[in-house]
Amino acid sequence: MAALELPTHLSASSISTYEQCPLRYRFSRIDRIPEPTTQPMILGTFVHEILEDLYKLPSADRTIPEARSIARVLWENKFKEEVATLGITKEKAINDFRWSAWWCVENVFSMEDPTAVKIRGIEDEFSAHIEDVPLLGFIDRWTEEADGSITVTDYKSGKVSKPKYEGDKIFQIILYAEMLERLNNIEVNNAEIMYVKFKERKRYAPTPERRETVLKIIRQTWDGVVKGCNTGVFQTKTGPLCNWCAYKNICPAWS
Repeated sequence: MAALELPTHLSASSISTYEQCPLRYRFSRIDRIPEPTTQPMILGTFVHEILEDLYKLPSADRTIPEARSIARVLWENKFKEEVATLGITKEKAINDFRWSAWWCVENVFSMEDPTAVKIRGIEDEFSAHIEDVPLLGFIDRWTEEADGSITVTDYKSGKVSKPKYEGDKIFQIILYAEMLERLNNIEVNNAEIMYVKFKERKRYAPTPERRETVLKIIRQTWDGVVKGCNTGVFQTKTGPLCNWCAYKNICPAWS
């Protein structure tokens, strides 16, 4: 088989995709076969952008009325059209979508006082190498606690992962903590995920053991991607998640 073009970088999501199934990674990241946009994907982006704009405001302005205003502007300028591409055109379905997004935002005000959150960074991009592996990503936010400690935060608008299924979530947030430290020469003390739909916050200490696991996965993934691109072979890994894979109809394991 002919060699494939090596990707320019890995991200937390692409590493998780490779861990789930190397062939799915190839279809998505190497062959660039687009996956269909889904309602949860657009809703998650809508919620993220509302919170991004809210926390960019001066602390005293981070109020529910301001959040509503931000949501209205984003809806009219961007998300109204994106939702329509899904075939969601009936008024009730549109209202249900908007309310689902708004409840996530409103829940944040129950989880914390946005006016009291000391923001150090919003949607910060990281682009760097860890042990010769190129990485790229964006951190939802990082904050300074009252005691001076630093917390990196990721928002999730989906369901809360059960402990046995949260490995990819832990990997992602610990990777963000590691990159934030390396690029800003600071110590990151806490890593957390805010499940805004369910008003639940989970914290994962960025321990040496977790950091080493992240580094090991990064190295293994990059080695696998390089080998796969050189040989043209990416293995299939089947399992229950295959039923939700956009590439099932072209996967040799299911053809």
